[in-house]
Amino acid sequence: YGLTAKGDLGPLGVYGAYGLWRDSEIDYDIYQLGADYSYHFLAGSQLFLQGEYLRLEGVKGDITAFDFFNLGTENGAEQPAADSGSSSFENLDFFNTNISYELDEFSSIGIMTVSYLDDGSTIFIPNYSYLFGSNLLLELRGSIAAGKEDEVLGGEAKAVEINLSYTF
Repeated sequence: YGLTAKGDLGPLGVYGAYGLWRDSEIDYDIYQLGADYSYHFLAGSQLFLQGEYLRLEGVKGDITAFDFFNLGTENGAEQPAADSGSSSFENLDFFNTNISYELDEFSSIGIMTVSYLDDGSTIFIPNYSYLFGSNLLLELRGSIAAGKEDEVLGGEAKAVEINLSYTF
């Protein structure tokens, strides 16, 4: 179940969401609050800024089931904070940012961050995309964990992702 709202406050776009995620193993409340801003340059390029707060309430059990939390571990091993497959977390609070610059109508470059507020660990996700004239889209993305080994988003994990997609 979910509920969303969005609107404008002057030049800022603001949004919020509430979600309830339930199945046989999961019973979470999810809250999201965010704002974004874009600036169009006369030359045709665009700067986009976004920041959002995300909270997961009622987290119980093994959070390593989410691939997102395995970025700081090798071969999907459990986080050091986990105890016999279950986490010691009840609520997870994140602050996420996105800064992107559209160089022209075909290419953009940017960086996203995901920060876990309780321990300060952060993942940096640089990205670049280019749309070829034939509707072939190239996307390059990386991820670099910046935190101690025992932190939720910590460790020495680094990754590179290359995507090619064609729209027809």
